[in-house]
Amino acid sequence: MFAGIGWDATLVHDYHSNLARARKTPLAGPIAGKLNEGLGGYLFSLFTRTVPGEIEQLVFKGRTIRVTLSRPMPFQIGGDVIGLREQMDFKVAAEKVDVLDWTAVRRRSRQSSSS
Repeated sequence: MFAGIGWDATLVHDYHSNLARARKTPLAGPIAGKLNEGLGGYLFSLFTRTVPGEIEQLVFKGRTIRVTLSRPMPFQIGGDVIGLREQMDFKVAAEKVDVLDWTAVRRRSRQSSSS
């Protein structure tokens, strides 16, 4: 038997919540339920609930987090291999970083294709 209290348990909880909610959808219940089963359902839950929820907790509940691993794991920064680490400290930086806004890219793509 396997037990967990970290991201794995959160993901399983989010998966079952999404699946139950999809099956209760009045118009597409059976179809939506099937689409949210299996690997697709897990990935959907991971990227729409689990990861955003964890990021929100990191950003709003603390400025520093320490990750301690059970064994040395490979670590990289910006694609450069740094080496193996068993423990890492992450801090929220005061500086903002510009990221790619995919909705704006899609909008511009549609505008240029319709012109």
